[in-house]
Amino acid sequence: GSPEQIFTTKSDDLQRKYLPEMILGAPSNFDKLWDAYIAELNKLDKAGYEATITKVVKDRVAGKW
Repeated sequence: GSPEQIFTTKSDDLQRKYLPEMILGAPSNFDKLWDAYIAELNKLDKAGYEATITKVVKDRVAGKW
């Protein structure tokens, strides 16, 4: 898949892994889980994904569908 598809898939996988534990787990574990989630998320190419999404939005605003 494209870099954007890979980013979306990996970020979705991280959400499925960490969010249930953060929501349903002991409150005392939240910060540890949040830090682990953010550390994994930061390994992904967020800048590339954001650049692509920004371009798509600008193109649509300009009438380029």
